[in-house]
Amino acid sequence: MTVALNVKGKDSIIMAIDSRASWKNTPVHNDQCKKIFILPNKVAISFSGSLTRFIFNKDTNEVISRYMDINDLVYGLEHYPNSEKMTINDTIEYVIRKFCSYFTGFTTQIHLGGSEGGKLVFVSMEFKDGEHIKNYPIPLNEYGFRFSGSDHEQIFSNMIKFSGQNPTISNDELAAALIQKSNNELIEFVYNVIAEVIKENVNKSKELQTVGGNIDIVQITKDETVWVRSDGRNM
Repeated sequence: MTVALNVKGKDSIIMAIDSRASWKNTPVHNDQCKKIFILPNKVAISFSGSLTRFIFNKDTNEVISRYMDINDLVYGLEHYPNSEKMTINDTIEYVIRKFCSYFTGFTTQIHLGGSEGGKLVFVSMEFKDGEHIKNYPIPLNEYGFRFSGSDHEQIFSNMIKFSGQNPTISNDELAAALIQKSNNELIEFVYNVIAEVIKENVNKSKELQTVGGNIDIVQITKDETVWVRSDGRNM
């Protein structure tokens, strides 16, 4: 499972995600699983939800095979002809056309953020068992957030905590509070929320520690798409 938090403010989109891979609720972890990428067209793409599958030897219960390597999907997109000229809609259409069959047996969300025509664009896409279910965009002239993870209540409560708002605040009220923050404040906010979720899960049983590892962050403005944190290092 994954914790992904994406916030669209007045001047930027901040996309953040953890880097742990696990199989369902088992302690099979890889804490260097890259889940967010910057494409040649300067669109950021991240993956959350069901991302890994393991086959076990029934006699020894050892992992003997693994599927769902995100890097394979991204490599194909990065090297698609004229990929650097693809619009965000082109990218969405490519993802639906090329990725769907790969998601058979999985429930996965893909998050896309970029700048086009002087406007910030963000959309989350939902896939289930090889089918594209729905897109969840943040409208062009509006601000807000999209997050995904195994425990939505835990994520949202930490968003309230680190925004300094009243515990009874609504989604719209929280979005309105977040757009008052500067770019740097939004970066600090998304990092703190994910870090706290990871910290809280340390106290759970090992089988439930399905988020963790490094926190990677990308910042998108109208002029550029850049790494803020990659592989656990500030850029």
